[in-house]
Amino acid sequence: MLKQTLLQQMPEAQLSEEVTLLQKKFHGFLNEEGAIRIIASKHGIQPEKKPFTLKKISQLVPGETASFNCILLNCQSVRVFEKDGRKGFVTNATVADETGELTLVLWGKDAFSLRKFERNSFLLVKNAFVKEKEAHSKLVTEILQGQENPAFPKSLVKSIPLTNANGLLNFDAFGRVLEKSPAKEFNVKGKPGKLVKAQVADDSGQSNVVFWNSNADELARFVVGDAVKLEGAYEKDGEIHLGKDGRVISPVKHSLEKREELYAKHFPRLNISQAKEGEQCIISAEITKALSLNAFYKCTCGKKPLTKQCECGKTANETLVLNAEIEDASVSTKCAFFNENAMLVLGIKEASIDYNTLFSLKRDYLTHNVVTFIALPKFSSFTKKMELSAKHVLSIKSQYEMPKVN
Repeated sequence: MLKQTLLQQMPEAQLSEEVTLLQKKFHGFLNEEGAIRIIASKHGIQPEKKPFTLKKISQLVPGETASFNCILLNCQSVRVFEKDGRKGFVTNATVADETGELTLVLWGKDAFSLRKFERNSFLLVKNAFVKEKEAHSKLVTEILQGQENPAFPKSLVKSIPLTNANGLLNFDAFGRVLEKSPAKEFNVKGKPGKLVKAQVADDSGQSNVVFWNSNADELARFVVGDAVKLEGAYEKDGEIHLGKDGRVISPVKHSLEKREELYAKHFPRLNISQAKEGEQCIISAEITKALSLNAFYKCTCGKKPLTKQCECGKTANETLVLNAEIEDASVSTKCAFFNENAMLVLGIKEASIDYNTLFSLKRDYLTHNVVTFIALPKFSSFTKKMELSAKHVLSIKSQYEMPKVN
């Protein structure tokens, strides 16, 4: 055993102290066995490999570490929690084989391991800790692709076209993100929450979808045009909702229209001179000059502070805006790119330096880049011209390799 091997190299009191320190570091989510494995690895000691055996779900005994094949019947969204001031992640999934079913509880990074598996996928769960009607992930747990087994019971939840969801309480659907709004935070009885509203489209049409809490965070991984699969959705008052019992993932396979076909169906492709106020359209234009990169702030109290910290004590929401001159064969105009669209044009995922420095580094490299985007035209009373706001950047053809800043 690893413990006995370590005791040959260090006093028992030292080992006990190192185990306690590791458990404190992991805020109680690391048992003694896991801590000893980490310490042994640091000392170059590898555990002896045991014969790998698989059990049926009905054979699992509480208190043991076991491995088993199963089928994924349902998976909830990843939940965020705090313990001792530290953020953690957990999700519950229902899995089964021909002998029964149980709840698979995945902690930490394991909570995100089911992103690549759709409902009714076959799984191999290795080294999970068994409790009564549950199996929990631990430090050495692995979630892998399992072998297909026709004897395993499949979920009866059906995948339907988005526009056929009227009144349904549990269904799956595929679609492409057509548009999404900024996240909206709220507070109910002292409990904070978050939602994002999005337009999702498939071959049948488009629907309003509300992504709640952790699903709102998950949607941030997707950009407009991406294919998504909604699992465990429900319909209410003309909108589709994705709550804690549902999730949004990247589909393994789908028969959705290509991005270009989707855009062409919902938005006309126009020259800048053809754009009409308030009517969204697709514009392709060259950036002729990057004008400015600024951030402004707005607090939920209604004030617009100069920094993130509002005088009311709350942290204000930041809006990043990149202003540029653009032109196509018809005319030139100004265009504003906000938040994630600004970052896409800048070629960054997040800003690790102040915006003035970032803009000075990137400004010259933006010139002559061709940007295709969904535009919202608005007539400017100041310039007396139709100016554009980029709702969603679809593609960028860069002329240069821009310097990396993060």
